[in-house]
Amino acid sequence: MNAMVDMKIILLGTAGAIPTSTRKLISTLIIRDGELFFFDTGEGIQQTLMNLKIGMNKPTRIFITHMHGDHIFGLLGLIQTMSLLTRNKPIYIYGPSGIKNFLLTNIKNLGIVLNFSLVIKEIKEGLVIQTNEFKIYAKKGNHSRTNFAFTFIENKRPGIFYPKKAKKLCIPEGKKWSLLQNGKQIQFHKKIIKPSQVLGKPRPGRKIGISGDTRPTNKLIKFFLNCDV
Repeated sequence: MNAMVDMKIILLGTAGAIPTSTRKLISTLIIRDGELFFFDTGEGIQQTLMNLKIGMNKPTRIFITHMHGDHIFGLLGLIQTMSLLTRNKPIYIYGPSGIKNFLLTNIKNLGIVLNFSLVIKEIKEGLVIQTNEFKIYAKKGNHSRTNFAFTFIENKRPGIFYPKKAKKLCIPEGKKWSLLQNGKQIQFHKKIIKPSQVLGKPRPGRKIGISGDTRPTNKLIKFFLNCDV
């Protein structure tokens, strides 16, 4: 059987507009295959990252649902801490119109010196990112200002691997099995062996939904349909 890529969802902060003695402001972190995906950045989340021993020089993408302080004020502190810890990997930031000016103006006014590049993208509804392994979509919610909900959707995974089928084709265990398990065809004894000859039907990837602040809306019900979390 093909193993799923390791994924964790960590609630870094769960309070509303005001933190409590035990709850920081809102931030959700998905860690997938060593890459960090932040959804909103409440104040002080870098301390939580340190407590959880999550490194700050990993591939990182940050998504901001909307331009309200309890969802974005922690972003400047996070960026500054990462820079002081000599991070050297770029950070990709996605959010609504105005986020680029907010970040660049405050970084300049506060004299924050960066050791890495910031790639800032102001987004609209629809596909935000597409890679060979996943897609991230945005959909507007119903809030007092533009708020985006997000879905993180993994691509379909190859089907279950059947060793008996591979052995019947006399394919030796090892690298060739691994390639077939990962959905890649191989050449063996001058014949092309396709993954479909030893695998079951493709299996769906996981779907994670993050709403940000919103009133209930029918379009978000559809947007979050079939989410695993």
